[in-house]
Amino acid sequence: MDKFSPKTPGEKVVLSIDFARIIPKDTTISSYDVTASVHPKSKAADSNPTAILSGSPTKTGTVISQMAADGVAAADYVLAFAATLSDGEKIVAEGLLPVREPLP
Repeated sequence: MDKFSPKTPGEKVVLSIDFARIIPKDTTISSYDVTASVHPKSKAADSNPTAILSGSPTKTGTVISQMAADGVAAADYVLAFAATLSDGEKIVAEGLLPVREPLP
């Protein structure tokens, strides 16, 4: 699992995963989606983790990107970047996003 840099609850950030190192040569990403959940070992809960996803994901070449906004302080979110390839294979790459209060 990739680990993204921590963000604050009020911050908006674009998170990206490059599938170039994952997908076989001569295949392309034909469809994609991003989902969010709270990591089981998170110190904080979020009853609506998908609310951290702002807008729809985008794709540029082999890179899938998703805007993340808000979130619950002390929560660790797992963002699952799912890609369906031109050969029908489905691949999921996960990234861990910690949300933390800003330091004083």
